[in-house]
Amino acid sequence: MRSISFNIFVLAYFLLLTGCVKAQGNAISRSAELDSLKSIRLKSPQRAIRYARQVLNELNPEQIELESKILNVLGEIYVDLHLPSIALQYFIDAGQKSKVRKSPWNKINIGNVYFQQNQWLEAKERYLQALDIFRRYSGQKENSVNGRAVALSNLARIERNLKNYDNSLVYFKEALDVKRGQAKYKAFQKSLSSETIDYPRSGQGVAYQHSLIAELYHAWGLNDMALEQLSAADSLISYAMQSPVLKESLAIKSSLGKNHLLRMEIFSNMDNY
Repeated sequence: MRSISFNIFVLAYFLLLTGCVKAQGNAISRSAELDSLKSIRLKSPQRAIRYARQVLNELNPEQIELESKILNVLGEIYVDLHLPSIALQYFIDAGQKSKVRKSPWNKINIGNVYFQQNQWLEAKERYLQALDIFRRYSGQKENSVNGRAVALSNLARIERNLKNYDNSLVYFKEALDVKRGQAKYKAFQKSLSSETIDYPRSGQGVAYQHSLIAELYHAWGLNDMALEQLSAADSLISYAMQSPVLKESLAIKSSLGKNHLLRMEIFSNMDNY
């Protein structure tokens, strides 16, 4: 009798273990599919669209959260392709599928669609809604910090396009303060005098904010202040590029190149050839 009970226990444990392994394998597979889609998107948007639709057709009904994420990526692809109507529909579908009903990133993506169509008030409303949600998040969670910085920067872009430069500067400076307040950025700053640079991407993020402020000052006609911001950005980039993680990064080299182009334009406007 004891032997039968033991065998039942072993069988139940084996089935439970098998189920856990299978679930873990499915989770890894789902994550891999999403990562593959994001990678393909950068190289070939059309191929990414075909791959996304294939994955969507193969999903099980219970994989609704993964479906939401794939629909969201599809929307981002169509924004890049300047097809806002299609992008908006994918973002709406993604929001309806998501378990997180008040997803701030979904609101930012919808705002980006309106921004692309110069519908400033519609875009501003979505960015403000996203910012409000991100501000409710407690602590220094990286997703919340990055979300606040993105929402603030997008609001600043709207004000810049409307030539409300004072308002734009307020938003950009708040975004800069948000990035500077990160624990990772403080660790990056402390590591500048050491042999190894810690959290170089955090330094890259703050440099990007300086570049955005430089663009604002340039549009504002404050070229000397724009040059100061570019110098701050380039200094941080030079430190970040000392890390093997970013030394060969195309993104950071592109940022540095854009800074040089803006500096060239400023000097040209000042007849400083």
